[in-house]
Amino acid sequence: RSINLLYCGTKKCSTYTGSHLDRDKDKSDLRRCPTGFYTNGYKKFPQIWPAADVYLRRCRKGRKPKPKPPSTLLCGTRKCKTSRSGLDRDKDKSDLRRCPSGYASKGYKKYPQAWPAADVYLRICRRK
Repeated sequence: RSINLLYCGTKKCSTYTGSHLDRDKDKSDLRRCPTGFYTNGYKKFPQIWPAADVYLRRCRKGRKPKPKPPSTLLCGTRKCKTSRSGLDRDKDKSDLRRCPSGYASKGYKKYPQAWPAADVYLRICRRK
């Protein structure tokens, strides 16, 4: 029978979450998953206050699944991303970056400016 799930403490990994694994309150102190496994979250062991909760790293066999691409992107003059922060808006829609491959333009997000400045825009791109 093949092992599909492991738990890792600070010193070793095992198929069982019992007390023989060293749990820790700092997830970064837990041992990394062995070769052929990837981190698939953490098992939490609640403690009685004022003690901090402790954890074990949960490791699944195989490769980490690729994340799904975002459903919506915003494009400024130089790049596209999921958040508008750091994007250069422009008054000329034609100066905005085109949607990347796999995305289609679905309009523009308008940012009104105080007169006499012209309103500025970001392009809205949705996954096809």
